[in-house]
Order: sequence, then structure tokens, then C-alpha cells
Amino acid sequence: MAHRDTSTHRAPRIPARHIAATALVLFTATPVVAASELTLRGGAMARFTSAGGSFKVVKEKALTDFPDPRCPAPSSLQVTTSAGYDRVIELPCTQWSLSSNKFVYTDLSAAAGGVESIEWRSVRLRLSLGGLSYLPPAGPVTALQVRLTVGPDAEGHSASYCTRFVNFTDNSPLQITATGPVESCAASGERSGVAGVR
Repeated sequence: MAHRDTSTHRAPRIPARHIAATALVLFTATPVVAASELTLRGGAMARFTSAGGSFKVVKEKALTDFPDPRCPAPSSLQVTTSAGYDRVIELPCTQWSLSSNKFVYTDLSAAAGGVESIEWRSVRLRLSLGGLSYLPPAGPVTALQVRLTVGPDAEGHSASYCTRFVNFTDNSPLQITATGPVESCAASGERSGVAGVR
């Protein structure tokens, strides 16, 4: 005859003060606002050569609500092309600072993927790359994307800013120069209508 366990097992009692403390944490934790993808169009231009790279947008209203990129907020830069180049660079939050009403990322060593500087002020964004850690994308390409993601910041806000170029004045293995008009970006990790861009 099979043995049936008729013994009674009681769950351990959790002190009421621990339950109250857990509930307090759940209800007072800062909510995280999901990142929104914003297309940057105003005066957009990008240039990548074997020596360095640059990207800028001007008079762009989408930049007016830029999250605070300083610690502990994470941030990253992604450059993608239709030729299979796809690089995500994690940016150390310690390199961000606030100066004269603008957020500035500065790293003279360009240790993080060759990113030397990023500057955001109101409706303008500029970045430059170079140094030993810089790996340039090579043309020819049919599409190029530059994406800057920031957050969540200390208040739970995050955003992703992206420009997708399909017009090129230089498009060779040694230099890519892209200008507007631009398109909305393909989602990160998903394929777009142009083969090879993720």
C-alpha cells in the first residue's frame, strides 16, 4: 500500500513589520518611463573617415526634453549601416557633466569606442569620434543610422534619439558623408526595409 504523507507543514510566519516595509518599497519606488524613439531631422549631417567621425543636428525640437545623462543614468551610442556594420558603444556616465546649460560628454582618450565628445544644448546635438578605439564604418552603403540612447535617469526618464541617412555626398570605402533629408530609424535589433540595417 502506498504511503500517504498526512503530516501538516505550516509556512513560516513573516513578521508584520517586514510585510509593511516591503509594501512601502513597492509603492514608493521611482517609476521607469519607457524609452521613446525620436527622429532627429534638423540640419542632420554625418561624416565618417578612417581618421574620425562626426554627427550633428541643429534646430531640432525633439531635443528639448533631453534626459539627464549623468550618473547613475546609462547611455549608449549605436552606429549601423546597410553594409553590416553595427556597433553599440556604452558611454561611462562619469564622463558626462552639466556646464553652461548644456550636457557635455568628454573623454580625451576616447576609450569608449572612440567617442571623444558629445554636446547637447537645447535644440542642438554634436558628437565626434576618433582615437585608437575608433572603428570606422566603410562604404558604399545605402543607409546609415546614428542612435543615442539615454536613461533611465534619476527620475526614471529615458529616450532614444536616432537619425537614418539615405542620402550621401561621399560613399566610398574611405569616407561616408551623409546629409538630409532623413528617415525614421529602424528599431534597434529589427530589420528595416533596407537589407542589412538592424
